[in-house]
Parts: sequence; structure tokens; C-alpha cells
Amino acid sequence: MVKIKPNLTQNTAISFLCCLDDNEEKIEKLALAASDFFDVQLQRNLTLLTIRHYNKSIIEELTEKKTILLEQKTKETVQFMY
Repeated sequence: MVKIKPNLTQNTAISFLCCLDDNEEKIEKLALAASDFFDVQLQRNLTLLTIRHYNKSIIEELTEKKTILLEQKTKETVQFMY
């Protein structure tokens, strides 16, 4: 059993994305267990940026010159993975 909490998840009809803290031992254990059932791909050295009570200018300032791989937005919070 791997006790790990995701910081961000995203589900689609054919994929599941999960952003985790950089705990190599736990991530490897989870990836190995999941690979028995799924095609697992790991991508390391990413940053998760979470902004509460955001506005357009703060988003532009904090994401300038970043390659955004994922964006999730609610009324009060926005998250970017780059």
C-alpha cells in the first residue's frame, strides 16, 4: 500500500493525470503497482503553481515565459503545471 496524496488530478475518458510531491520512493512504488494495469508515464521536475483569489494580471506575471502543460481553474483558485 502506498500512502500518497495527489496535489492535482485530472480525469478524461482515456487518461488519468496525477501531480504528486517529489517523493521518489513513493512515486516509484505507485507507478510500479499501477503499471500492472495501466500504461504509466512519469514526468519529473515540474512545478505546480496554485493561486487563490487570482486576477488576470497576477496570472500573467507568475506564468510569464513558462510552458504551461496543464491549467485548472475554479471561481476562486487557479492551478498551473509547468
